[in-house]
Amino acid sequence: MTLEPTPSTGVVELTRLLGGLAWAAERLFVTEGQWADHLGDDTAVVHLATHSRHHGWHAGLWRDALPDSPALDAPSQVQPPAKGWSRAFDDAHALAPAPDAALLSALYRNLVPRYLGLVDDVIGTYRGPGDAHIARTARLVRADVVDDLVGGLGRLHVAIVDRDDIETAASTTQMLDQAFRTC
Repeated sequence: MTLEPTPSTGVVELTRLLGGLAWAAERLFVTEGQWADHLGDDTAVVHLATHSRHHGWHAGLWRDALPDSPALDAPSQVQPPAKGWSRAFDDAHALAPAPDAALLSALYRNLVPRYLGLVDDVIGTYRGPGDAHIARTARLVRADVVDDLVGGLGRLHVAIVDRDDIETAASTTQMLDQAFRTC
């Protein structure tokens, strides 16, 4: 792939950003896939498993978009976009080995929107003629994530039925916010 970075960005920064997106999509794929196995509601299982598959596909798209240069060693650049990302996923898994309404709420209200913010960074930064593949990938991923996010939040309104669940969800979301403040 031939890249023509915009004046404010270079191929090294592009590699770092795309590697971070691949890492985040892979973690969302694994997290949602594992959690889908533990849900008791068939509709929720299908919903979460579908989102997981989307993230897995997106991870492959981001990896395919990595610049092809031995000098960059692009596969080694697939790592957390920032320190807070790894901590947030670790904290989410430590809270519960299986999802509950609070953890799903934190995922859809915190982790997924932050991932979407990274995708938006790509859309806002890579606009040159040589960036068409990257911009197209980012727009496609953004459309999928927004559709999944809206559907996920809608289902969570049904899943969170009592005050204790709402308070636990708020506490979990605050904890994940703190993890991201280290970014």
